Amino acid sequence: SKVSLLFTETIKVYDGYGALRKRFFRTITVHKQCSRDELLLAAMRAFVVSQESRNFYLLDVYANSEGERDEEIVDPTPIMVIQHVI
Repeated sequence: SKVSLLFTETIKVYDGYGALRKRFFRTITVHKQCSRDELLLAAMRAFVVSQESRNFYLLDVYANSEGERDEEIVDPTPIMVIQHVI
């Protein structure tokens, strides 16, 4: 419904730089106010990863446009601050 679209965000998730270069991604849909841990768990489910979540991290690869090293997403509610690409 239109109401649920206002509160959700669909995100491309890559499982590494190789997948990013090949443009091989999965999409996840999460609540705009989801926590960083909820986002990480949703990404892990998309790739059927059953390991401990503490062994993984999230990067916003679209935020870095100057060739600098990508940084880990640390914001507690990352959906509102990640780079949106249309």
